[in-house]
Amino acid sequence: MKKSYALFIVCFIILCFASSVNAILIDRGGGLLYDPDLNITWLQDASYAQTSGFSPDGRMNWEQAVAWADELVYYDPLRNNYLTDWRLPTAFKKDGSEPVFGFHGEADSEMAHLFLDLGLPGNGLPWPTETPPAINLVDHYWPFWTSTEYEEYPAFVAWVYDFSEGFQGVNDKEFLNYAWAVRDGDVAAPVPEPSTVIMLGCGLFTIAAAVKRRKTLTR
Repeated sequence: MKKSYALFIVCFIILCFASSVNAILIDRGGGLLYDPDLNITWLQDASYAQTSGFSPDGRMNWEQAVAWADELVYYDPLRNNYLTDWRLPTAFKKDGSEPVFGFHGEADSEMAHLFLDLGLPGNGLPWPTETPPAINLVDHYWPFWTSTEYEEYPAFVAWVYDFSEGFQGVNDKEFLNYAWAVRDGDVAAPVPEPSTVIMLGCGLFTIAAAVKRRKTLTR
């Protein structure tokens, strides 16, 4: 019995360690990235508005960006499915409170979470040559639109997120900025995380060891 308990403790420690090293963004394949923390799915292609031919350079004003995301129909080749219900990310905090000016942790918005998940340097520092698991996220000198209007000023201002600085601020809606589409929920059936697999394996091993020990004692 003591050995089984010790084995359980060891498995629990391994589980905790595995959970701490799991990547936040999960590549679901088909050009889609899932954020389990916020339960949202991003397009993997940060420049999809350009690569899909909607905009020559991927930039558009706020109304165009909102319309592009709202009307987007994306074909998921992995699951042979057409996905709708896309939108621009919001600038609100994770708890739903009002948007704020600030860097990643202060902003705590959907794009701020994405910025941290991708491990970008911010502060105007040189970018890595690749930004996996996202693709086509070049060193943009223009920010990305959010769907959130800035209520402190008249209706011509909206919140944006600057990936080169890692900062959330505002822009005039007529400025030409980038857009990155996101949708609520997951596109795939939940795939067991490594920590879940380890926990299951440890549990089965513990049960098997206990059964074997009981058989030995009853002989």
